[in-house]
Amino acid sequence: MEVTDDLKLVGGGLELDSLDLLLMVTSIEKRFGHKIAQRKLGQETMSTAGSFINFVHQELSSKE
Repeated sequence: MEVTDDLKLVGGGLELDSLDLLLMVTSIEKRFGHKIAQRKLGQETMSTAGSFINFVHQELSSKE
């Protein structure tokens, strides 16, 4: 499967569920040593692969 920016994470495309999303976030937090505030996670930041990648990039850039 090709992962494009507009690939939906939930309800199509990858068909991830809430546990999958939680595992993605906690894996990123552990790997990069950066806690992501739960209030920042939602439809806007996690709807597509591209929106999530952009969000994570912003989060990690802001910690520097």
